[in-house]
Amino acid sequence: MKTLSDLSTFTKKNSSGETWILFKHSYQCGISAAAFEELEKAEKVDTCPEIVLLDVIADRPVSLAIAELLKITHQSPQVIYFHKGQPIWHASHYKITRDSVFAAVEKMI
Repeated sequence: MKTLSDLSTFTKKNSSGETWILFKHSYQCGISAAAFEELEKAEKVDTCPEIVLLDVIADRPVSLAIAELLKITHQSPQVIYFHKGQPIWHASHYKITRDSVFAAVEKMI
């Protein structure tokens, strides 16, 4: 997983029109650790979009700015799936599973 630590990198990545997943992660949360494991499973599949991790503790201002920019309530853990630069699906907590990610991806293929 790549990491994201500043808003300008997010803006550039998102404006590129790529398909990718933002994972808002807390290293201090057990639920987030479980979500991390699910995303690691997803990454092993060829059709998985790039997953980019944002540490919500270390980079909280960035996380909150993204939530405001997208009008998606900040949660942790949280995944936001971007297709062609648009946030088309998001999930949080126990709804973050390998299968839920691929269900969202399949809708766009």
